Amino acid sequence: MATFDWAGRRVLLTGASSGIGAALAVELARAGAVLGLCARRTELLDAVLAEVRSHSPGSAAWTVDLADLDAVDALAERAVAELGAVDVLVNNAARSNYHAGALETPWADLEYMMRCNYLSPVRLTRALLPDMLARDEGRVVVVSSMAKHMSSPGESAYSATKAALSAWFEATATELWSTGVRFHLVYPALIGLEPGVDADDAVADTATSGEVIPAPVLARAVRRQVEADEFEQYMPRSAGDLARRRANDLVPTIAMMAAWYTRTGGTT
Repeated sequence: MATFDWAGRRVLLTGASSGIGAALAVELARAGAVLGLCARRTELLDAVLAEVRSHSPGSAAWTVDLADLDAVDALAERAVAELGAVDVLVNNAARSNYHAGALETPWADLEYMMRCNYLSPVRLTRALLPDMLARDEGRVVVVSSMAKHMSSPGESAYSATKAALSAWFEATATELWSTGVRFHLVYPALIGLEPGVDADDAVADTATSGEVIPAPVLARAVRRQVEADEFEQYMPRSAGDLARRRANDLVPTIAMMAAWYTRTGGTT
């Protein structure tokens, strides 16, 4: 049974200009939330904001590159000033280096991903948590990745940032477990990012971890996850079974992934 009502909740959502972030923005606006959106690409962000405002007129958007850590502090201050407070923080923004080997990934790219995917959401959360704790109420959603569990070849830097992200938020959730601030970790596998593509929610239960799940399906699942106060979620559900099998017997999974990487060069 739902325990959380989105109506009037003030939500700060990062990485909102496309893909998972755009789908989440529309889904939460439909549920009644007032959104503060941010992303790097102004034109795309403005298009998402226009759709969000058709459901939630009081929503706003700000262009920001979250790899600029000083800009993170300014974003937090602006969101609180314009929204009044942040009831729900959705850490979604991330950059990837798909199909770039560990030695081929430029060091500058690795550092950028670490700032964007790990340091930025941690810094933003640290900026907003004190007020949530003072009110003894808040929700923090963290869009991690199955890359955290699989450490896929060709995604070494990306996988490392998502592993660090999950570890920090798991530890922080443990520290704050007895407070009114709740955490929700999300582990998507392959998510379809093409606008306008959707599917029945049942696909989350029937698909394998190698099948593409449309972003709106994930967005609705995340909404329900927060409503039900569920700590973690895998998309599709079978991805959770895969993560648990890998944790129980790591070497066969590494051997399997190594064979796939040798055969395909990391491309599907």
